[in-house]
Amino acid sequence: MSGHAMRRRPRVVLADDYAPLLVSWRRILDASCDIVDAVADGREVLAAVKAHHPDVVVLDIAMPDVNGLVACRELKADFPGIGVVLVSAFDDAAFQQAADAAGASAFVVKSVAADELERAIEHAFGGTSPFRAYTRQQR
Repeated sequence: MSGHAMRRRPRVVLADDYAPLLVSWRRILDASCDIVDAVADGREVLAAVKAHHPDVVVLDIAMPDVNGLVACRELKADFPGIGVVLVSAFDDAAFQQAADAAGASAFVVKSVAADELERAIEHAFGGTSPFRAYTRQQR
């Protein structure tokens, strides 16, 4: 922990169209992150990032208007240093591959997010190797 003692907390924007999940994520992350905004779609997340300059964005893949994959590509094009954690309700290799192609730092299946989201954000914030959290063993 000594290496992290002087390190600041990551500034995070949360994006999911299911409001109760945003409340839950905020509770989980409150002790380790500064949540600077929580929004309901990809278009709003782009505006929130421009307004708040977070270190990490947590994005649901399946959102209305602008989905998380499109938003991730746009964020990485405009803000190459930003960490993006894509989350999905589906534990599917195609979604992981799409997340990788979009430039995501991490991919987390929602059913394990309560246990893994904080670690995924830390990976995205620290710029370490890609992080993946699944509900089943990947091949």
